Amino acid sequence: MKVMLPIAEKKRGKETVARGFHNASYVCIYDSQSKSFDWMPVKEVSPNPGDFTKELQRMGINTVISGYLPPMALQIFARSGLEVFRARGTNVKENISYFIHNQLESFTTQAARETWGCNSSCGSCSSTSCKN
Repeated sequence: MKVMLPIAEKKRGKETVARGFHNASYVCIYDSQSKSFDWMPVKEVSPNPGDFTKELQRMGINTVISGYLPPMALQIFARSGLEVFRARGTNVKENISYFIHNQLESFTTQAARETWGCNSSCGSCSSTSCKN
């Protein structure tokens, strides 16, 4: 199983989970079989944002951990068959440990709306009214 997290920065010895994919510079991909971590620029995953979930599937990624996701992004991930969990804090390795020990919450549509400041349906949420 492969798990992906958005990464704000990748410096020697410091990997921080980004607030969400919209402001991530890198992604971290954790492979539970080999117990390995791989970091890559977001643009290398998919230069076309519209193909992002297809590329994740092609890469064998079936789980995403993120601190924040807009409701529409969450719906797209869910429709693509990806499991989405809410990050606890910003430490990559701690979040992987939480995931392995089933200590992360599923990211629900309601949680996404609350996180992004959307009070009703997704149609009422815009980039100017959402928290980001």
